[in-house]
Amino acid sequence: MRILLLPFVILLTSSLFAQEITGFWNGRANLLGEELRVIFELEGEADRLTGTFQSPDQTDQKTSVNGVFRGDSLILRAPAIDLVFRGEYRAAEGQIAGFMQQAGQSYPLMLQRTPLNASKPVRPQTPVAPFPYERHEVTFRSDGFTLRGTLTIPEGEPKAAIVLITGSGPQNRNSELLHHEPFLVIADHFSRNGIVVLRYDERGVGTSEGSFMSSTSTDFARDAGEALRWLKSQDAVKGVPAGLLGHSEGGLVAAMTAARFESPDFLVSLAGMGVSGAEILVRQNEDILIAEGLTAETAKSQAERIAALTSVVRSKNDSLSVAKGIQKVLKEHPADDVGLNADDAFEAFNAQLNSAWMRELINTDAREYWSQVSCDVLAINGTRDVQVNHSVNLKAIEFALRRGGNEDYTTIALPNHNHLLQETMNGAVSQYGIIEQTISETVLTTVSDWILNL
Repeated sequence: MRILLLPFVILLTSSLFAQEITGFWNGRANLLGEELRVIFELEGEADRLTGTFQSPDQTDQKTSVNGVFRGDSLILRAPAIDLVFRGEYRAAEGQIAGFMQQAGQSYPLMLQRTPLNASKPVRPQTPVAPFPYERHEVTFRSDGFTLRGTLTIPEGEPKAAIVLITGSGPQNRNSELLHHEPFLVIADHFSRNGIVVLRYDERGVGTSEGSFMSSTSTDFARDAGEALRWLKSQDAVKGVPAGLLGHSEGGLVAAMTAARFESPDFLVSLAGMGVSGAEILVRQNEDILIAEGLTAETAKSQAERIAALTSVVRSKNDSLSVAKGIQKVLKEHPADDVGLNADDAFEAFNAQLNSAWMRELINTDAREYWSQVSCDVLAINGTRDVQVNHSVNLKAIEFALRRGGNEDYTTIALPNHNHLLQETMNGAVSQYGIIEQTISETVLTTVSDWILNL
């Protein structure tokens, strides 16, 4: 699960000699109230810097950066994640001071050479060895790539088997985010209760081959289909029902998999999509900003802007036409109300909306795939979810299933659960890392009981 909110663009300004800038720089970025560590490692000459960027509180992955020094200005870019830094160097303090912008909001950012505290918060639900089930490192092939994951097999005779499908953004097999590892917790709970579980690193993530950045939801559905096919072939799974579980975009991917690639015996959607990507983006941008304390007027303005931009994506056939359309929309709906000038607004919106993944997602209507799902379905969404509205999406999933003739479904709106299905009275994105609970025990038991009683 990752936020579909438009990406943050980090901006800094600086004046340095190359030998002063190379090496490690660390800081803390306050993103919507959540303090996240960021690390740059730089090398090279003033006119040709290279290195890596990492946000260790979000992922173990490092992203390549490049940059230059000209006069008093340092510019660093990480094209793969559409990230830009410009910084001002304070030699006496040994710091780079500046600011960051995300979703139209500006935040101060200070980089320093002093190592950051590497300790991670303890999540009480994180499983600890010894484990009462077998764990195996496994591989399977999809689309010419080798994908790697973990298979957990319960003691005794298995009662069911399941493939876990992650949500949007680069996700490892544990769906790790902000030190939470929900898929690790789910796999542990399921395998303690007689269910075989396969979870895997997405293509281009962790130890799996392939390219994540050039992939789309269709590619991820193809991978999930191969994962399910591989799981069904295992001796431990013979004779038991085998299904799919997807979170957030993973719910859409699970429905796509069932409709196009491999039929599951059952399907579980957690905080899953039931409408088009365009509808998701418009609603979530407004709901997230309101939850974070912005005015209703600002949130509505952002939603109207996103609606106009997604309409461009839906009406154009190629990236150049989309880019021109985005420029036109931003002239009519400038982003200065959220602190972005024309150039920064175009760079941020074009980078996010004009990727192959986002263009496909915006043009994909989940209803089309849910109407083709014929197996038993359990769909759970939280009433405090500001990313995938529970009412809109559960109703859409139910309507699509019924339209396709499927009466074997259960939909549940869990009170006071957010997008990660943590229990909370505040669904704000900034609360995800603050809440110690990784995933509600109610969700874990509800899903495992439903599977075991099929």
